[in-house]
Amino acid sequence: MALNLRSNIKTLGEIVSGRRAQGSGNVNLTSAEWFDRFRGFRKEHPEYHELRGKRGHDIRPTNAKEGDKSWDAPPPAQPAEPAEAPAAHAAADATLAQIEKMGGKFLAEGGKASWSPSGRQLVFAKMPIRSGLRIYDFEAGTVADFLAPGKDPEWSPGDGRWIAYVCRRGGDGDEEVWLVERTGQGAHKVADGAFPTWPAGARTLFFNSPRDGKLRSVRVDEPNAQPRDVLDLPGTRFSAVSPNTKWVARVVPGRFEVTELATGKIVKAHLLDGALGGFPGWSPDSRFVGFGSWGDDGDHGLWLMDCQTNRLARCIPASCTRPAWSKDGKRVAFDVRGRTEQGIWVIEAARLTQALRDAVETSGPPAEPPRQSQAVPGGDPPRKGPN
Repeated sequence: MALNLRSNIKTLGEIVSGRRAQGSGNVNLTSAEWFDRFRGFRKEHPEYHELRGKRGHDIRPTNAKEGDKSWDAPPPAQPAEPAEAPAAHAAADATLAQIEKMGGKFLAEGGKASWSPSGRQLVFAKMPIRSGLRIYDFEAGTVADFLAPGKDPEWSPGDGRWIAYVCRRGGDGDEEVWLVERTGQGAHKVADGAFPTWPAGARTLFFNSPRDGKLRSVRVDEPNAQPRDVLDLPGTRFSAVSPNTKWVARVVPGRFEVTELATGKIVKAHLLDGALGGFPGWSPDSRFVGFGSWGDDGDHGLWLMDCQTNRLARCIPASCTRPAWSKDGKRVAFDVRGRTEQGIWVIEAARLTQALRDAVETSGPPAEPPRQSQAVPGGDPPRKGPN
């Protein structure tokens, strides 16, 4: 079913973030404001009820009372549309055939993968999302359960001692960032937050704090270290810091942005008509940044941007998202997400960058003028070399 969401992108952004614009800033929605927006949006797009529980986020009020399930009522019954099913399957088969033609290979069911420093293993979230983490061993060709529950893992660079991941308080509360040793021992909470990213150094972990709209960091080598505010990023749950700690990438409704960490200046911004959000990822040399949509929310595809040439193009069609480069930059893992299934595929990075050079379809013009994010005074500055 094709969706026309252009008139509702702002509303959906407020629903996801739990915040609205006020003056030059943003404030949290009250429960009444949130329910009003959510029910109005679902009345026009009842199929988007399934956003909850199928991706790495929930659509729910940020201040909902414990046990309040009124926001989780089932959507109105919709008439069956059997005629669309063959076309949908044909489109999915065509997408997988194109990925295979590019040299892509299916790895396992799951999502949001991250490479070990050696490139011999891959940690990822198993299905259903949040149920736990698994590790794929390329040399042995085996998959093994690692821990549960958990999602959105990020393997530390360097010696690969730590794996950061996300879980929910009480299984249905706010998201929390945790750390666990590669051995599976020493699991402990780091902070409230979401979608951790680990740049080149293994000492500083970045993560998103959707509740107050900030990018934060924490030193993992300092006992009892407290998170520090780095940048104001209102309405963002899924942003990724570049390995050189100079930039942060994110997809907001209708556009893709790269922001300079030190100044909060948006240095690259491209219009993406119909985009609601996405999962970004960086190459280890910080030259390329890729992203895709949340999942089955549209045929946005997997996009790649060359930060040296500013070329941005869709390299793989359909519901492909969250590219993750191996630490040597030679391979890329990414998700292929459907309405009922989700799998991890791996492709040679050279094939992906060649697709960028060959692509005819590119994004719209750069968005002008770019907005200014606010660098937080006293926040972590970019570091040279290991941090």
